[in-house]
Amino acid sequence: MRRRSLRKGFRKGFSLAKTVPVRQTNRDGRAAKGYIRLEAPPVKFDLFDFWRYLLGVLVCSYCFFTAADRAIGLWRLLHGGERYWGLARKYLVIQLLRVRWDDVAWELTQIALWLVVLGAFVWGHRWIPTVD
Repeated sequence: MRRRSLRKGFRKGFSLAKTVPVRQTNRDGRAAKGYIRLEAPPVKFDLFDFWRYLLGVLVCSYCFFTAADRAIGLWRLLHGGERYWGLARKYLVIQLLRVRWDDVAWELTQIALWLVVLGAFVWGHRWIPTVD
């Protein structure tokens, strides 16, 4: 008997709604028994937005800590007192002095152009209709 009633309940479907008795009054003022169906409000939670936010936080945190660790490690190595790292410092300075500035200017121009393209895409997204 118990099994049959459980199966019957599963056929109807699962619902978080709850029916509770409520005291009501008729038009003539007499008390009457009534029931109200209480339903849970819809949840305003989007799994995709949560995943995108979590992934952004994790990736940005990982990139930040990796870049900071590399920068601190390089700074410690290049400012060490050992003879080998002193030689590496001098070599680095010589390589920086040999950089051709027209190559650097071209690279910076490319970066600026790609930033303009990215800005145009971001600016153009305001005309795309949103889906609610």
